[in-house]
Amino acid sequence: LMQFLEIDGIDRICFALAGYNGGYGHLIDARRLADQMNLDSRRWRNNVEKTYKLLSRRKYASQARYGYCRSDIITAYVNDILTRYYHYRQATGTSR
Repeated sequence: LMQFLEIDGIDRICFALAGYNGGYGHLIDARRLADQMNLDSRRWRNNVEKTYKLLSRRKYASQARYGYCRSDIITAYVNDILTRYYHYRQATGTSR
């Protein structure tokens, strides 16, 4: 059982956004695939983000519990919001 309490800060936000946009089941599939590929299932960038992108391929989607997903839309959504967040943070001079 993968717990979300172990996920910190910005990664938790990324996972919440991905789950909101693409469904919780696909998030679980992407995290499970990250574990199988020896990636960090608690980190978005270059880890779960990578495995999400694989879920749009037949080879990986057929083995996933929740199947195929439009991962390009989901990852773009998360990354667009992250980019806005960092721009707002920089514009306001806040460190959090």
